[in-house]
Amino acid sequence: MRIARQNVALCDPRHFMTTGFDLAPAAEVSVHAAETVPCPDWIARRLGIAAGDPVHKIRGVLAHAGKPVALRTVFVPEALAPDLLVADLSQPSHLLLETQFGLVPQEAEERIEVIGADAFRAKMLDLAPHQPIVLTERVSFDAEGRAIECARTYFRADAFSFSRSLRRGTARPCGEAWPWRTRTAPPLDRSIKIRPVSS
Repeated sequence: MRIARQNVALCDPRHFMTTGFDLAPAAEVSVHAAETVPCPDWIARRLGIAAGDPVHKIRGVLAHAGKPVALRTVFVPEALAPDLLVADLSQPSHLLLETQFGLVPQEAEERIEVIGADAFRAKMLDLAPHQPIVLTERVSFDAEGRAIECARTYFRADAFSFSRSLRRGTARPCGEAWPWRTRTAPPLDRSIKIRPVSS
């Protein structure tokens, strides 16, 4: 049965880190699991930490009309927010990190791709394995250039459309670092790649 398609804002003008997932009614979002685990190497590369360093891993589920439509997994280095898991995890993670732990995002890098659902995500989203889902991955950085969060959100492809409001501003060459950014921007990769998603 086809789910009524919802429009999801990729960002919200009230806070640049807020997405449609965060704007959903509280009753539609639940915390599926929260634990501290050794950081997988592929997440460690995104967060700029060593593989095996402890990270908080929080999974949330967004439901609509009683059916799961999106799954989000957030990774936060334990060293930056040791008491994160005893906080109220029902609120958006970027707001929790900002208001309770002083980790204020100043910049984020985001990518969007369509992938095939593996067995775990297919089960969580009530799909057949290998059905297409939309992955958005966002890594946020503070004013010192530290990665403070990696959030991976998986949307049912048949349940959402995505929108973004754009406004012309001061021109800046592609790949040029923002003034507060201390990291070196990687070269832009304009190729199209099809690859399996990591767990």
